[in-house]
Order: sequence, then structure tokens, then C-alpha cells
Amino acid sequence: MHTGSLEGPALDSAGSHAITLLISQDGNVQNRVSTWSGPFPVRRAEKLKSRCRRIKQAAAHCGVGVFPAVMEKAHTLARLHAPFDHPDCLFELKYDGFRALAYVDHGQVRMVSRKGNVHKSFSGLCNAVGAELAGRAAVLDGEIVYLDDDGRPQFYSLLRRRGPQRFAAFDLLWLDGRDLRMLPLMERKRRLRALVHGSGCLMYVDHIERAGADFYRVACEQDLEGILAKRKTGFYTPEATTWVKIRNPQYSQIEGRRELFEKRLSATA
Repeated sequence: MHTGSLEGPALDSAGSHAITLLISQDGNVQNRVSTWSGPFPVRRAEKLKSRCRRIKQAAAHCGVGVFPAVMEKAHTLARLHAPFDHPDCLFELKYDGFRALAYVDHGQVRMVSRKGNVHKSFSGLCNAVGAELAGRAAVLDGEIVYLDDDGRPQFYSLLRRRGPQRFAAFDLLWLDGRDLRMLPLMERKRRLRALVHGSGCLMYVDHIERAGADFYRVACEQDLEGILAKRKTGFYTPEATTWVKIRNPQYSQIEGRRELFEKRLSATA
């Protein structure tokens, strides 16, 4: 899908349509200009106008006009019940919070949920992340969290919007005009680590390699939600996931959560 800065078809005084599109192709912004001039069928012109409007709306929904609209979809997670070791996998802590794609555009930030909804109640966090990445254009995948004094995520404190919140970034999809989704995960994390300094509200989610079973055991001992296993060479392809979530069945903060969300959902119905 091509997106970018667009001008719809315009009818000049001679009755011909001139359409100019500045498009982004293959994830990289290119100054490719396509122009049609001369007599143009009205039906075709109207179709092009409609297409331009749809692309503009999709880009606006992302919050930043230069990002492909397909980046609205976050990488999905498969589930396993038992941990494992594997030389081709890296393992991360599963942070308990609100999953979000963070669209950063030179100081302005919009955070979008897995379902495509904008997180509107974290404006302070968005401003802080924008300040930390001032002058950069990026799309980060991560989790909005609240951490206690021991560095443990506290979901119910986050639900009450206790601050300060932090954005725990574990992947980098786009940076300064380049689409990184088809790079191996380890390379994306290397670039993310160079981008995130970790001294403010934006933090980098580190990982270990191979030893998933021991890592999971420690996470359970610390009463954390669990771990994630990810293929080190995997691409960012939500439709064909290479990420696996392994939850701690004894995690204390999960108790009563389904009932809470069902109650909140019925209250808004």
C-alpha cells in the first residue's frame, strides 16, 4: 500500500486532470512523482480522488503521515504452557500493562492499542517520550507500564492512571524514513538499544538468549506475569507470528482481572 503526502486530482482550466502523488514505496520514502495530464474520464478521476482520501485518512489515523497504514497492526502472540530452551530464540520479560505501538514524529507521539484505538489518557507519557526522541521519526512496539520501587509492573496502579508511567519498548519497526520490519529481530533490537537511552520514561526491554526455562523460573519466583520467546531471525510479520507468550499460572495480579473487565464492559454497554 502506498502512502505519503498526497494531492487529489485537480481539474485545470483546460478541462484536463493533473494528479500528483508523492508516494512511499517498499517502506522507504521516495520522491517519486507520477503525473497524469490530458483528458481524463470522470469516473476514473473520482476513483482516484476517493483513493487519495482513504490514504490520507489512514495516515492520519496512524498519527504520522509518512508511516505506512499497515503499521497499525501489532505483532501477535502465540501461547505455550511450558518454557523451553532454544539456541535460535531470545527471551524477554512479559511486562504487565497496555500494549501499544508508539508513533513518534519529531516530538509528537500517538500510542495506538492492538485493536487500533488511540490511548488518549497517557498524554503526559506521550509528551515525555516525544521529548526523549526529539527530532526523530519512529514506530516502536512496547508496553505502557507503571513500575513500583522494585521495578515490578503494577497493573492496577496503571489502571488507576498512577504515574509516572513508562513505555517499555521491545521492538523498532520504523526509524527516520526506513521500514525495519523485514530486518531480523536481533538487528531491530540493536537499533532500538542505540535509540533508547533508558534514563527517562522510555525504557529498553532487554533479553537473554537460549536459557528460557531458567529465565521463566526466575520470573515466576519474582511473581512476574511470565516471559516471551521470540525467534532471533524473525521478521515483524503480525500475520505469521514468531513470538510466544508463556504465562506464570500463579501470577497474583491476574486474579479477578477478567471479572473486572467484564464489569467495566457491562457498565459502558
